Amino acid sequence: MKHYNDPARIETLLHDFFGDEGIEFAIERFSDFFTYVFSDPYEREEPATTRLLSIHCDITKLIDVAYLIPDNLRPAAIISPDDFGTLIKQIRAGLKSWDEFPSHLKPQEWLEPEIVIAEFFELQTVDEWKSAAQGLLQSAITDSSVSECISEIQLGFVVLQMYRLLEAVWLLKISDRIRAVKPVNVEEPEVHFLMASSQQGRTTGREFLNSFNPVCH
Repeated sequence: MKHYNDPARIETLLHDFFGDEGIEFAIERFSDFFTYVFSDPYEREEPATTRLLSIHCDITKLIDVAYLIPDNLRPAAIISPDDFGTLIKQIRAGLKSWDEFPSHLKPQEWLEPEIVIAEFFELQTVDEWKSAAQGLLQSAITDSSVSECISEIQLGFVVLQMYRLLEAVWLLKISDRIRAVKPVNVEEPEVHFLMASSQQGRTTGREFLNSFNPVCH
C-alpha cells in the first residue's frame, strides 16, 4: 500500500477533482452548492441529492490535496512582484478563458499560491474544515438553516476561503509546481450510500443524512 502522502495520490486527487475540465467547471459546481446551502430552507426546491453529495465529496478532496501539496512543491519561478503585467500574461496562458482568472487572490498570492493554503489551515485544522463541509451538506439536504449546522465564526469565512483554496490549488497545478506523477490507473470517483426508506417510500433529508455512509475515493 502506498503512503498517503504520495505524489501519485496527489495526482489522483487532482484528477478526481478537476478531471479534464478547467477551473470554470469547478467554480460553477461550488457556486451551485453554496447558493443552495445559503438559500431559505423553506423556499428550496427538492434537492438533487446525488449532485449535492458529489460536490461535497469534491470539497473534501480539495481539502485533502491542499493539505498534501505544501510538502510536494517545486520552487516558484523568480518574478518581480512589480512586473504584474508579465505575471498576468503567464497566468492567462494557462487558462482557457478570463473567467478562470484567480480573482479571489491578491497579486502576491498569484506569485505564491501556497500562501493561501497556509492561511487556510491556520484558520482551521483538516478535521475542522471537513466538519464544516459536512455541516454545509447537512444544511443542503435537510430543513436546517446553515447557521444551525456550522459555527457563527465559520459562517464568516467558509465560502470565501473555499474559493481562494480552489484558485490557489489550480494555479499551482497549471504552473507545474506540484511534484506529482501520473497514476497508472485512475478510477472515476464514486459515491456509495445507503438509502433508508420510510413507510411512505420516501426519506426525509434528515433521515437520509443519518442513514447514508458516503465514501469519496
